[in-house]
Parts: sequence; C-alpha cells; structure tokens
Amino acid sequence: TTPVGPTTTTTVLAAAPTFKIVSIKSREPLSAAAGLAIDGSSVWATDAGADSVSQIDRATNQVIKKVKAVGDSPQGVAVGASYVWVANFAGKKVSRVNPNTDPPAILAIDVGVGPYGVAFAGGRVWVTNSGTETTSSNTVSKINPDTPLTPETITVGNGPRGIASDGIYMWVANSKDDTVSRIKISDSSVSTFPLPQPGGERPKPEGVAVGNGSVWVANAGFNSVSRINPATGTVIETIPVGSNGPQGLAFDGTSVWVSNFGSDSVWKINPATNTATAASATVQDPIGIAADLTSVWVAGSTGGTVSKLDTSGSLAATVDISLGNCAEPLPAVNEDDTGVQVWTVEVTSGSKVKVLEFLKVKQ
Repeated sequence: TTPVGPTTTTTVLAAAPTFKIVSIKSREPLSAAAGLAIDGSSVWATDAGADSVSQIDRATNQVIKKVKAVGDSPQGVAVGASYVWVANFAGKKVSRVNPNTDPPAILAIDVGVGPYGVAFAGGRVWVTNSGTETTSSNTVSKINPDTPLTPETITVGNGPRGIASDGIYMWVANSKDDTVSRIKISDSSVSTFPLPQPGGERPKPEGVAVGNGSVWVANAGFNSVSRINPATGTVIETIPVGSNGPQGLAFDGTSVWVSNFGSDSVWKINPATNTATAASATVQDPIGIAADLTSVWVAGSTGGTVSKLDTSGSLAATVDISLGNCAEPLPAVNEDDTGVQVWTVEVTSGSKVKVLEFLKVKQ
C-alpha cells in the first residue's frame, strides 16, 4: 500500500539526442513530502517517495542536510534524545538517525505493521502502528532510547494514526474504529473513547494535536475537527473545516492549524470561538503540518515541497525537498512486453531527469 501520493507516470527526458522521451510507470511520485517535526532552528521533513528525511534551516528556508535510504516510505518524524526518529510505513520499522555523524548513522528498529505517527514525550519515542488496507493493527510502540531494540507494545484502538502528548498522556487517533485512545505516559495504561457518528457517518480520525486545554482530532470522514475534554474524553465541540479530508493538526500557541488533503487547503481554528477560516495559501495535497509561534510548516505530498506560512495564513516560502536536490545518479526500471529497460538517471529538477546510461534486456 502506498500511503501518500497518487499512482503516476513519470516523464524521463533523455540527455542525448539519440534517446527518445520515454515513460516509466511508477508506484508513487519521485517525491512525496509527508511528516514534519520542529527542533530548535530546524524543521525535519520526511519524503515518502524518495525514502529520505531532510533538515530545513528555519531562518533561511534552505535544505541543509538530506539523509537518504532512511527507510521504506517514511511518514511521521520526531526529534528527541539527540536523534531523529522516523516511522517507515512500508518497512515495519522505525529509523533512529544520528544527524551529527557523517554520514548520519541509522539504526533500524522493528515495530508493528504500518508505522505512521511518531512523537517524543516523557523520554520515550511513541509510534503508531496503523496497519495496512489488508492487515489490521491496534498497537503503539513505546521505545526507550537507551534500549531501542526492545520496544514495549501497547494496545489501543484499531488503525492508530496521529499521536500527540499533553505532558501526562499520549493521545492517539484510531482511524479504523473511530475512537481516540489516551495512554498514560508513566505506566502505559490506556483508556479509549468513541467519537460521535451523527447519522451513522464515520469520522475516520487522522491527525491529533493538544493545545488550549483541549485535544483536537481531525475527522477525515466528515471534514471536521473534534475538540475533546482531556479529563473525560468527550467531544465538546465539532468544527467544520472545509471539505475533502482533513489530515494533520498543529497548535502554534494560539491557534489550531489543519491540513486538508483533498482540497489543497490549510485551515486555522480560533479556540476562543470554535470557528475555522481557510488560509490564503494553498498547498498541493497537504498532509503533515507543524507549527511554532511564528510559522506554520505544511508538507505537500505531491511534488515534494514544504510550504512555510506565517500565522496569518499567507505563504512565506516554499522549500523543495524533492530528489531535484540530489546530484547522485539513481536507478530506474521499467518492464513491458518488449523486455526490461534499465536506466541510470540524474534528477535535474522536480520529476525531470536525464538519462546517463541505458540497458535493455530481452525476455
């Protein structure tokens, strides 16, 4: 299962006139920005298409480090205990990346099926194992950075996706059974609360954030955000946020920000009034979102870009984390009724590449 990005056909441009324009059918785009995490002066962004994680300088809006081969379809990312932690959806693993070594050292840690969201809280790394379209999963992996290869497994609702902390509890959105789980950080005890289903319509919760004394959950099923009382787990307000699949949530200290995947939009919720307004900036297929006191960062899953918004919702910068920033040659393979073609290609910008070598093998 490819968690983000549509199935596409990538156009490959030949460098020499002896080559024709060819088309390589791929399972996913070359680049698909997914998860985001803010750490001091940096923003870390995963690229599910390129299996990489990039470090962005928050002041200059430039990519200053790119860690390739971080895992298979990386999604969520968090920073803690001097490491960057990446959930690899297709690989059933979490990667512990040491950004201070050259090259960055990567340790692969076995977790559950479909690792998706990741957070660092209480000195531990928390990873949601969301399952796949054909395999159910209802666990969260709790990793001790000192003994990372033996994570604790915690049972929650079915299909856990987003995860966030309020300092005492971890909050988990369970997309397949329409519940929210509350995990006590100190002892891993769990309480699970159902979300309302008005008219029998499923909420399908995805993202989760904590702020302004509440827990906020993005409901992809009916295009809203639920505001939850953390003491009781009950929904105290449901806020419409446009249409077509709210995914990620972030709190900037004042407002709650929502990424709407299907409508290429970002919404801003005022907790004082429980109302939402669309930001003026548009982001193509946004998923991951992170915020601080001055900026909102949004991952555009089609095209491999991260958009930086100011707190008014206006676009301040666009950062390219795609393979266009990579100078090293990459392999490309296509199979059809004429045989197997193998290219060595070099990315020039976005999804455009030039062919360096070509080999055709007959069947």
